[in-house]
Amino acid sequence: MFAFTGGRILVASIIAAFIGLSSYVMQVEVPATSMAISPSSAMSLAGAEIVVQVVVESSIPVNAFAGELQFDSTKLEVARIDYNNSIADLWAEEPWYKNSDGTVGFAGGSTRAGGFTGSGTLITITFKSKVVGVSAIEITRAQILKHDGLGSDATIPPPIDALFTVTAEATPIVHMDQRTTQVVVTSTAVNIDLSGDGQQSLADVSVFLQHFVAGNLAGDLNEDGRVSLSDMSILLESF
Repeated sequence: MFAFTGGRILVASIIAAFIGLSSYVMQVEVPATSMAISPSSAMSLAGAEIVVQVVVESSIPVNAFAGELQFDSTKLEVARIDYNNSIADLWAEEPWYKNSDGTVGFAGGSTRAGGFTGSGTLITITFKSKVVGVSAIEITRAQILKHDGLGSDATIPPPIDALFTVTAEATPIVHMDQRTTQVVVTSTAVNIDLSGDGQQSLADVSVFLQHFVAGNLAGDLNEDGRVSLSDMSILLESF
């Protein structure tokens, strides 16, 4: 285990500072509107349910929302969709799903005066995990329109999806990824001693950050073929 008190907080602070610096360098403008899946991570046993929401956040008035979710139907299936408390109260295309295709779709709008601003839920989806394995869930064709009388597109970043862990064990490992929504079902331990010194320490974090920046697959802890925030989460979970 970590050798000094507050080590996990220190590690998280280092990671946060690293990500913050990267964001400052790469991010030119923060879009005023976004669409994402919430929560960004979850834990479940195989055969259990996972409840997620498609959430919109906007600091400018918007009034129309559309998109699709793609998921691996061999690993997951939709049990039900709820939109009774949606920020959309008028549907051009009521939320639907096809388990055979691994697809969820929706297209709706808000009739509230002045449009919608703030944070709210479009739809709530209850998935049932079917088998142990890895399944990607991705928001595609995301579209949000401004409440400007012109139907103008609001600028939104690529949807930040979530990563769920489904496991056959009682204590699943959570892997988070900020680029793709994935349901990871795992029952195997991960070797996070990246420095090879036989212990968990800041040395492992230092080595991982080097792999992260270089895209070196030596830092691919979840073996999905790339080095990402998912691997970073696995490393943090071990402290």
